[in-house]
Amino acid sequence: MARLMATNKSNTPDVDPGVYEAIITAVEEAEGGDPKYDKGYPREVITYQVKGLMDDDGKPLTLKQWVTVYTDGQRPASVLYGTLAAVLYGGEVIPEGEDIDTDDLVGKPCRIQWGKKDRGEGMGITAVYPAKKAAATAGRGRTVTQADIDAI
Repeated sequence: MARLMATNKSNTPDVDPGVYEAIITAVEEAEGGDPKYDKGYPREVITYQVKGLMDDDGKPLTLKQWVTVYTDGQRPASVLYGTLAAVLYGGEVIPEGEDIDTDDLVGKPCRIQWGKKDRGEGMGITAVYPAKKAAATAGRGRTVTQADIDAI
């Protein structure tokens, strides 16, 4: 397993840009939201354990993603929607009216893209993709093939 420097000055792990396999280990309510981002909606923090990367203590590296939870319906352009669609629906559109709990993400594999963020400064998770597997079940029973996943 690769070993990383602890963090940079913004307390973000020094990770090379790229796509990494990961498992979601926690989804928690974000403490003390930033008015610049919360827009009056609750925020949550999704924690990913990155496969193959270790921190300075020899523990699996974890990366975090802050997301806004829109309580007034689905927003396909939101970070949370993209994460839910990738992880729980194999990258497919979430069916209208679907009742989803963000806790359903915990324990699920996925791929995360680490790179320079569009907004703000520094590096972070810029996209979440379905786990790279031969086949996965998505949405209402549709089987997603490896070709579907590779096309994302």
